[in-house]
Amino acid sequence: MTDRAFWDIIGKAVGSGFESEHADRLEAVLLRMKPSRIVAFAVAYESKLRAAEKGPVWAAGVLLNGGHGSDDGFLYFRHWLIGQGEAVYTAALSNPDFLADREIEFEDGVPSTEWELFGAVAEDVYRAKTGRDLHTAIDELKSETRSTESRDWHWTEYTEAFMRESLPNLWSRYGHHKAAFDARVEALLSAESGIDDPNDMEHP
Repeated sequence: MTDRAFWDIIGKAVGSGFESEHADRLEAVLLRMKPSRIVAFAVAYESKLRAAEKGPVWAAGVLLNGGHGSDDGFLYFRHWLIGQGEAVYTAALSNPDFLADREIEFEDGVPSTEWELFGAVAEDVYRAKTGRDLHTAIDELKSETRSTESRDWHWTEYTEAFMRESLPNLWSRYGHHKAAFDARVEALLSAESGIDDPNDMEHP
């Protein structure tokens, strides 16, 4: 599937509403496609996920999710990023701080850009059409259609100092949510360890 065809499909899902509404629009498009075309879309989707697997993008996702930066959280953030469409996705890979001007959803007063549901649409539609697992179908394609590139960065390199200096607009708008999240985690770890001051804890 060409880039143009892929982004045309995603573009039909872009619009107003929450994640579920974007997912419903994507589902409506994929339901009209042949199974082989859905597989091709899924392969292209995986390629976009891999291309967005960069440290600065991860750091932006942490800020746009109130400090949450797990592997699953980063995957769901990249689903959200793809779901914003080609222009936003491309700009964010070049300069993640661009996302500071993007209107996002809040959940319980905390920014939330984790789209688990959106990322599962192709798999659900393919199974509904064929009764088969989409990932099995992808694995059956020639090996050259899939990348074996490994991550060349580690999340510890993208510290709070990096966020303040390299993502100043995102930090200005969302940094206080990360600070609050970090404080809650620190308090929880302290309570579980029975140590009043986390600085007194031993580190490996």
